Order: sequence, then structure tokens, then C-alpha cells
Amino acid sequence: METSTRQPTGNLGDAPADPIRDEFEALLRELPHHPDFCFNTPGAGSSRLADPLQQPPAFPPAATRNLQDPARVREAAEPWLAGLSTEERMQMEMEAQLAESGGRKLTETDLLAVQGFNYKIDTGITSRAYGKLPQAFPELERLPTEARMKTWMEILSGTTGVYYDCCEDSCMAFTGNKELLKQCTKCGKDQYEQDPNNPELLRPKRTFLYIPAAPRLVNLYREPEMADEMGYRARYKPEPGVIRDIFDGAQYQRLCDKRVWTTRESFDYKYFSMPTDIAMGLSTDGFGPFKQRKTSCWPLLLFNYNLPPTIRFHLEHILCLGVIPGPKEPKDPGSFLQPLIDKLEELAAGVPAWDSINKRPFCLRAYLIACFGDMPAVAKLMCMKGPGGKQPCRACNILGTQHPNGKYYAALNRPFADNPEPYDPLNLPRRTHCEYLEQATQVRMAALDNVLCRSHFAYFLG
Repeated sequence: METSTRQPTGNLGDAPADPIRDEFEALLRELPHHPDFCFNTPGAGSSRLADPLQQPPAFPPAATRNLQDPARVREAAEPWLAGLSTEERMQMEMEAQLAESGGRKLTETDLLAVQGFNYKIDTGITSRAYGKLPQAFPELERLPTEARMKTWMEILSGTTGVYYDCCEDSCMAFTGNKELLKQCTKCGKDQYEQDPNNPELLRPKRTFLYIPAAPRLVNLYREPEMADEMGYRARYKPEPGVIRDIFDGAQYQRLCDKRVWTTRESFDYKYFSMPTDIAMGLSTDGFGPFKQRKTSCWPLLLFNYNLPPTIRFHLEHILCLGVIPGPKEPKDPGSFLQPLIDKLEELAAGVPAWDSINKRPFCLRAYLIACFGDMPAVAKLMCMKGPGGKQPCRACNILGTQHPNGKYYAALNRPFADNPEPYDPLNLPRRTHCEYLEQATQVRMAALDNVLCRSHFAYFLG
């Protein structure tokens, strides 16, 4: 067998010899002549090459270079799967097969815990009265304690609450960019106190319980009757010039033509492009749970607009995300809403779910399209002064008139104002979204210079 190797030259101008490369090139030239590599395809000519290093590069045929990605082809044919990984699809299908085969049946102990939980919730009995039930009824000796029952219900329902530290006066919650703080930024009180059971440890003075909405939204599609009710939004047909539901509003219709984006990324699909997409609304307000009304708490309620209006606001269909505990009203409600904001970004990207009507997995997405409440509550959500400010309204630029006690009140007829011209109630000066953002930026920038300057801007801009 002949070998062909490149002999190194001794000229100073040549590159230095590389023995490893020389050996490798020699091996390549030997391969076409080796018996194990000699094969000829009939009609295609000899496979022997004089120099494999001179072989032109082979490109795939032009017809195969324009083939689409198989994953994109499948998403185009099955758009409800877009956004789900293979593992998530298989998990949903396995859970559905397990449910249809009668798996995961509740044991007698599970049923007893569920019955005890329903009894306590329906009757509203105290924890002490619940603990006395096994003594009054010996046949209930296996009834779990209240603490164990709550843990049991979290496991069975798949919904587990998350506790966040908050100020003992509920000024703010230690979430988001405030998570690493040790003191309240509003009142200056410490976040932790010594644990009386173990003085060497610290415990939060107060906590806020957040109950995620995503698992509960996923469960709505696992029952065929409720899944059919959830199709109300997709079946709704707006009529021009008629306002019957929130889906007739300009805000919802504008969103339907926009692509989804979050603070983390933007997506190729549009809002409510799938019939399973969920529209939601958030509401909150403070109330006194006790007759003395010395304390107040603020429930955070989520409303499901995919349900028909006839059942949408029924108590069993309202999702409670948590209760700001009080005893005082929150000064930074956005910090209590930060867990919801984080989960809304995950819901915008999509979470795996099972469609019990069509018997298939799908990517569930949900969007918050409205926040509502009375004037003080909405003013807090928007970080505005509200009725006591120079500009008390969030929707118009009506100016308040100062009372001798120093406070402002809004009036259409203002004979003692600097500008006594009355307001036309049918043609009030509107407040735009861009104007609101510009004024909020002015207040924030003023806070960097001087606290008094910030207070001045906030008071006169609302």
C-alpha cells in the first residue's frame, strides 16, 4: 500500500512542521484505498477519491433547506399546545388518564377530613368548638385537628398558600424590591421580634397569606360543566353601539389586537387569541371586621369574567387571593400585590392545564384587564391622594376648592376659587394615561431631591 506524506522543508520562511497534522492527512489519503472503504454504487461511479481534502462541501438539496421546524408545524396545527413543553403535555395526559381510570380515590380518612372542613366553613364555628367535636361525638375520634385538617386540604386541593412578612401595622409587605429590608419604610418599625419560645431566634411580627390563583383556574377546566361555563367569553358576540358586558368596552377590544408582553419578554400571540384565555378583574376595599371598627382589613378579590354574568359574582366563584391583615390600612398596597403581579406574568406566558371537554392538554393563559373599587380604594391602588388632594379625581383634571380647615373638596361651582369659572359636568377636562404617568414621574423625581418637595407635588397633582 502506497502512502503519501508531506515532507517538511527546511526553509526558514516555511511554517514549522506539525507531525500530528501530517499523520492525520496521510491517514485520510489512505482511507479511500483501504478495502473496508471501497464501495461502489451502481451507476454512481467510483467512490475512490484522489484527495479527500479536495472534496467539495456537500449541501442539502434546496427543497430540504426550507423545511419548517417540526415543533412550529405542530403548534400551527394544534395552537392550544403552543407554550407547553413535552414533559408538561405528558404530565397533563397522564393525570387525565389516571382520573378517567378511577385513580386517586379519597380514603375514608380523606373523606372525614373533607367533611370536617366543610362543616367548619359552612357553620363558622370557632376553633375551640371544632376541637370539642370528638369529645361530643365519640364516633369522630379520627377527626383531624384543625391544623392538620388545613394541611390536608392544601394537599388534596393542590392549592398551598404562601406567607409573606409584612409590617405589624400592615403599612407594607416585604416583597419585591423590599424583600431584603428589615424595617418598614413607612413607620420605621422592625420586621422581626424575638421568638418567646426560643430567644435566640427571630420571627416576623406579622405575616400576610397569599393564595395563588393559577391552581384554582386550572381546576376550573377539569370539570366538563364548569369548563363549558368558562367558554362564555369565547362565545360572546359584541354588538356595535351596545354595552352589555365588559367585552364591549374599548379596553378589551384594544387588547385583542395587541401582542402579549411582560417585563421579562414579549410573545408572538395576541391577548385572548385562544378561547381558553381568561379575563380577570381585581377589587379591594377596607372594612371593619369587628363592631368596634378600630381595626380594618383589606380582602383582595379576583373576579372571573369568563363566567356568565348570571353566576360571575356569586360567592363560590370569587377567588380570594388573601386579606391584608390590618389593623391599619395599607400605605403601600402595591407591595401586597407583588406576589399577584409575579404570578400574572407566569399566567401570561401560560401554564399547563387539561381541557375536560375536548380531552386534550392546553396552555392556559389569564390576563388582568380591570381593577375597581370605591374612590379611596382605587386612589390607594394608583398611589394617588384621592378625595383630599388638589386634583381629587383620577379621570379628570377638576381642581378642588380649599376649605378653611385646609382640606380640598371638589365642586362644579367655585365662587371663591382663584379661577371662579364653573365646570361643565358634561365636558370636564379629561385626564389622560400619559399625563398620569408624567405626573407620577415628577413626584418620584422630586422624592429624590427633597421629601417636602415630593409631598408638595403629590398634594397638588393628586
